[in-house]
Amino acid sequence: MGSSGNGNTVGERLLTVKDVAEFLQMSPSWVYKRAEAGLLPVRRFGGRLRFAPGEIRAYASGEWQPLRAVMAVTAAGPGRRSA
Repeated sequence: MGSSGNGNTVGERLLTVKDVAEFLQMSPSWVYKRAEAGLLPVRRFGGRLRFAPGEIRAYASGEWQPLRAVMAVTAAGPGRRSA
């Protein structure tokens, strides 16, 4: 299978909150709180949260950063931090 460009293998099913909680060895409430705060990569389908396996693996290995953190560094410019 090929890669979709975002670290996921084409054909991998999206994970549920329960799947992510088991993978990260955390509680489902921890997953919900982090996802709602933007601290876990998440997709929303209606009222349901789903997670891309490749993004969760990247999070677990420390390679994923919340979009807000990336935007803050980018907005500050190279070598500068935003206030």
